[in-house]
Amino acid sequence: IAVNTKRKIDLLTLPFGEKIINILRYLHMELDSPYSGDELLFEIMHYDFFNIAPIEIAKASIAVAKENYSNDKPNTSLRQYISEMRTPAQPGLFDNTQNVEMKFLLSDIDYLLTSAVSLTLQQLFQQVTAKMGILRFVMQQPDKGVYMQMLTSFFDFIKDESRKKPDISLADLIATIDLMKKNNIRLELNQVIFNDNGINFLTSHGSKGLEFEYVFLIGCDKRTWDSKGRNSGFSYPDTLTGSPDDDIAQREEARRLFYVAVTRAKQCLNISYTRKDKKGKDQEASQFVGEILAETHLELNYPEVGNDDMIEFLATRFSEADKPQVELLDKGYIDMLLQNYTMSVTHLNNYLDCPLKFYFQCLIRVPSGKSPAATFGQAVHWALNKAFRKLKENNDEFMPVDDFVSEFRWYMFRNRDSFTKADFKLRIDYGEKILPPYYTQNVAAWNKVALTERSIRNIEVQGVPVKGNLDKIEFTGKQVNVVDYKTGKLKNAKDKLQSPTNEYPNGGDYWRQGVFYKILIDNDRTNDWEVINTIFEFVEPIKEGEYHKEKITILPADVETVTEQITTVYQKILNHEFSTGCGKKECDWCHFVKSNFKQVGGVMEELDEA
Repeated sequence: IAVNTKRKIDLLTLPFGEKIINILRYLHMELDSPYSGDELLFEIMHYDFFNIAPIEIAKASIAVAKENYSNDKPNTSLRQYISEMRTPAQPGLFDNTQNVEMKFLLSDIDYLLTSAVSLTLQQLFQQVTAKMGILRFVMQQPDKGVYMQMLTSFFDFIKDESRKKPDISLADLIATIDLMKKNNIRLELNQVIFNDNGINFLTSHGSKGLEFEYVFLIGCDKRTWDSKGRNSGFSYPDTLTGSPDDDIAQREEARRLFYVAVTRAKQCLNISYTRKDKKGKDQEASQFVGEILAETHLELNYPEVGNDDMIEFLATRFSEADKPQVELLDKGYIDMLLQNYTMSVTHLNNYLDCPLKFYFQCLIRVPSGKSPAATFGQAVHWALNKAFRKLKENNDEFMPVDDFVSEFRWYMFRNRDSFTKADFKLRIDYGEKILPPYYTQNVAAWNKVALTERSIRNIEVQGVPVKGNLDKIEFTGKQVNVVDYKTGKLKNAKDKLQSPTNEYPNGGDYWRQGVFYKILIDNDRTNDWEVINTIFEFVEPIKEGEYHKEKITILPADVETVTEQITTVYQKILNHEFSTGCGKKECDWCHFVKSNFKQVGGVMEELDEA
């Protein structure tokens, strides 16, 4: 249905805006810690500003992963690898021009990094738009006016921030943008959609002064029209807004606006609201609807939507068109990568979450900088491992709490390059706060008959080779408990701990991890251990001084379910069935592919081949 509307869009969440922000974020990361932004560089190289074939980027990524895996030398980075690639001074007819494009991009990045220290933020942004091909890209678009408006709006935002803080740095800008996103503050831009004879979509405010033959006023429920602070994203506290008179004034303002809306119709007015919200809770009509019913002969109608029509509508939300596709590396090359492939629980979880996530993270192995959160977790694991490994040296006694924290600090300082200066101090302080009470509470109860950091390999489950690394195995005779340490917050792990349900038939990642570990040990013919439980031990407190352990009792049906997942996913991987994403709105890899790869039939129109 053709529509006419003017709407405010958020430049920070549009693909074009996100690409510009990611380029600036990458420059900030490299200025703060060289070669720390490989994961972001991998994404940036796919942007349509640069015309680099995705397959060439994938090959470079795989080459970096192989070099880092096989050499004893210090790890190389994607940026370093491409910079050192040899290309002919004057490319010939049969030379690989993609390498030249990648080299040009890295050369421009090096120029920007060198220049950044002597340029103001506004000057740097001008250089970014020129050197990174953004301006050229804008001028080549059919709707270049829209793109130029977006680019100008972003530059105006930078100028405004520069006026507020004349010595603003790139780091300050990125911090401001992150804060805006965190608090849902938009960088708004008016977008106009016009079609001849289109239906007009308007807000009540926007309809002032206009009239139409037919008006459909939707969303006339109590929450939309009668709630306090309904025109803002939040409500002020009562102690701040003051007297009840303010509530009366606000209600009367809403009444006047409702009057504006209902008086736009010349012939026919239809007022509606949904009886239930998205969560299935009953909704009430606005008080203004009640007043109209009380003063007129009108009655409420309750139209029903047939089950078949509703199912058909709901099915459109899960259309295959929403699942982005990517062009894979050639079949022979993928077969080579899958030679001697062994499945881990991380690979299984990634595939079930999104096949594209498996393709990029597990097969191509997109270069990624050290994650601050992951390094913090590794430091905790290091200290816990040392506590158990040194039992023999300490007459079967655990080390003092100060030594335990010292092991944590040693690992953190050893991997200082994973953090910004501010983040490093924050996480060191946090570790020193939560680890002593955690260690003190648990040290008396820990089973000292245990193996830590146990690697299990060369296992087959119904013909599928599997492997795993277990944090700790505790023994009571031949019976064992598998313990996995988690450094995230329990509230963020609730869904991951769930066993399969009708809504989530695959179960949560942590639940599957626990069952996977039992399957590993049960199929290890070198031992006759029996797994009783898997325990997830959360190192971060629920509240001050209170720590949680989640025990998962594994049933035969659970083993059967995860075994089927292992065999099914393994076969799909061998069949190269990872070119289509999950389509979930929150999936980073689906968003990445939609934004940077041409999609068949609509998400990004295919360009005519030259």
